[in-house]
Amino acid sequence: MTTRSNRAPWMIFGALGCFAVCLFAGLVGGGILILRSGEQRTDSFPLTPMPIPLLPVSGGVPLPPPPVDHGVTCLIEQEGVIFASAPDLRNYLSEDGGITWREAFRSGLPNGSYCLGRDKPWQVFAAVDGQVQYRVTPEVGIERSEDGGKTWKREVDLAGESWQAKPQTGTPVKVEVKPGPFDVMVHRPTGNIVAAMGHLGILVRTPEGKWQWVRVGNYYRGDVAALPTPAPRAAANATPLPTPAAPHKLLTAHPKNTTNNSFGLAFSADSQTLAMVGFDAVHLWKTADWSQIRTVGQQSGRGVVEGVALAPDGQTLVYIAGDANKIVQMWKTQDGALLRKLEGHTSWITSVAFSADGQTFASGGSFKDPTVRLWRVADGAPLRALKGNPSGVTRIAFSPDGQLLAAGGPNQIWRVADGTTLYTFQGGQKLPTLESGILKNGSLAFSPDGKSLFAVEGDTSMRVWNMADGSLTRTIMLPLPHGFDVKSAAFSSDRKLLATGLGDGTIWLWRLEDMTLLSRFTFNENWANVAELAFSPDGTLLAAMSDLGNTVRVWAMK
Repeated sequence: MTTRSNRAPWMIFGALGCFAVCLFAGLVGGGILILRSGEQRTDSFPLTPMPIPLLPVSGGVPLPPPPVDHGVTCLIEQEGVIFASAPDLRNYLSEDGGITWREAFRSGLPNGSYCLGRDKPWQVFAAVDGQVQYRVTPEVGIERSEDGGKTWKREVDLAGESWQAKPQTGTPVKVEVKPGPFDVMVHRPTGNIVAAMGHLGILVRTPEGKWQWVRVGNYYRGDVAALPTPAPRAAANATPLPTPAAPHKLLTAHPKNTTNNSFGLAFSADSQTLAMVGFDAVHLWKTADWSQIRTVGQQSGRGVVEGVALAPDGQTLVYIAGDANKIVQMWKTQDGALLRKLEGHTSWITSVAFSADGQTFASGGSFKDPTVRLWRVADGAPLRALKGNPSGVTRIAFSPDGQLLAAGGPNQIWRVADGTTLYTFQGGQKLPTLESGILKNGSLAFSPDGKSLFAVEGDTSMRVWNMADGSLTRTIMLPLPHGFDVKSAAFSSDRKLLATGLGDGTIWLWRLEDMTLLSRFTFNENWANVAELAFSPDGTLLAAMSDLGNTVRVWAMK
């Protein structure tokens, strides 16, 4: 099953802008055509001049407009250190939970514009069980709830606050003043609540319940500048994490296409085979010795493979490819022969999944074709199309007995036998409603007995619903570092383990029973999204793929 995960805009915006300017200058000046990494063509070719907006120039290269300064807008956490960023590309760090700050120079941090879009209230969960919450309303205030959001008490009143910028020195910037908060986080080592307040600096709540304004560089509230620097608050000693097993094997499926965004992983039911998407084909690997079995469905440049699923018996493989990814292709794994191509979707397909008995598989469409289509495996006959809401399908999962089908995106659960919608994740319909959110990233899985549905969402929450009545039985906020949403997740087949992949290239392994963090390890050092995760059915292996290249790492879990 595949979920499209785009890396955060702030991680690539600067690099793309620089690359575009440099590439254009190189093309005009030298007539060099870049074919791919490590390969270039040096023969000159004529170029038609293109109109360029009149901007100040330096050495013949247009200079970018001055950055816009909104003050401190973004917070991000790494290894207990809080980094704060402003749109003028200045970075600051705090090692004591937001009480004291110093200027830092760290590449790859958000440029501040990432956090400027919040103009409506949002909630921050301070407790893992979701009971202690903060409701943040820009320009209005911050409220606290200790009963899961049933009742609220205003702790910070921002009405009438003077949102004024202080005189700046140094690099010319365009100053714009907007009311905060822009970003709010929980610093778990100290228990502090830290809020980015734009030109007013930082606002911190200590575990004792005291809110205090803190100066960050030249951003501060008027009555803070003359005060002495607060004494640093020592961070609590973090509990050492278990040492993870070393990567069992590094696989590279298509080294000549290492920057494409195709990804997908699937284990066979006996855990003996791993299927990996590699740009224009699916590669099968033997888990016993990690030898490559074969490549299935080579597209020869005619299509891009987007997802993969293996039938429980391991004999049939389906993936999405062809005609702008609107076609499901079925292949035999034994000899790589094409069985059939299945058409019916009117736009690209996002995910595929088999039922546990292997007799049915489902394919989910994008927002342009928000349907889930059911197909009979034996002959590829279409069984029915299940209509979802316009948001499109992000992931699909069958219940163990094959009687129910859940889809994230439309956030619905259907009865497979007749296509009846049993529950929705949202209100607005005369149907029983599963409480809470829209699933965008993460994972969706039924419990082994089919009585519960687990969902991990991109906002770092995990929810569990009772399939008997659709009631929400459990809400857990994963204690992950602030600033990195969950980009992928996977449950072990016995639902005892949960793996979450973040946008900083790390994987976090949890024990579901009590949400104890068992291990944390790094997939890559490039802050790339961990785009896909998959446990082997026997629970001995965890495979991961990032969105920077078609490489897979596999860890031994036992």
